[in-house]
Amino acid sequence: MSATQAQIAGYLDHLRVERRMSAHTLDNYGRDLQAFAGWLDQAGIDSLQRVGGEDLRAFIAAEHRRGLAPVSLQRR
Repeated sequence: MSATQAQIAGYLDHLRVERRMSAHTLDNYGRDLQAFAGWLDQAGIDSLQRVGGEDLRAFIAAEHRRGLAPVSLQRR
């Protein structure tokens, strides 16, 4: 498991245990975070600590070009 994947798993576990989010919400967040992790990998960014605002905007723009619905873009 990569460091990014471990961080995602830890965050989702936090949301499940501490925030008691529903399975449906966790599934959605998990998909969003996996999509972001895939985009980071393609962009050659190997650590979440290296992500900046420009990276986040580029990811959302890429998802918009893929045709993601506005509600999904807001959640991501």
